[in-house]
Amino acid sequence: MNDSEVTRDKVEQTFSDIGKKTKREDLFILFVAGHGITYSKDGSFYYLPVDFRYSQDEDIPKLGISMNDFKKYLAKIQATNHFCFWIPAIVALLPRLLPAEVSLKRLPLTSLHEL
Repeated sequence: MNDSEVTRDKVEQTFSDIGKKTKREDLFILFVAGHGITYSKDGSFYYLPVDFRYSQDEDIPKLGISMNDFKKYLAKIQATNHFCFWIPAIVALLPRLLPAEVSLKRLPLTSLHEL
């Protein structure tokens, strides 16, 4: 998936589709590079899909894709061997997503997270 294809629904559907095609003996490699944010209320990291638009803090868990979501998606993959690479970024996307009155100090940054 590339850029404009990466919506929450499309990611979930893609994992379901791949899950139907994989076998236990397959090797599944996932590479995720994208913008994300740590939700301050629970400390969870969320990737922000292309159609994410911030209006309030509660939008983050509602519209973002959490590491727990990815765990659920990976459970649909029959392959017993998974390699996952996560490259989160945040700074470049902030001006487009957040209103000017949202302070960067309120937005905790994160680094690489593991499953």
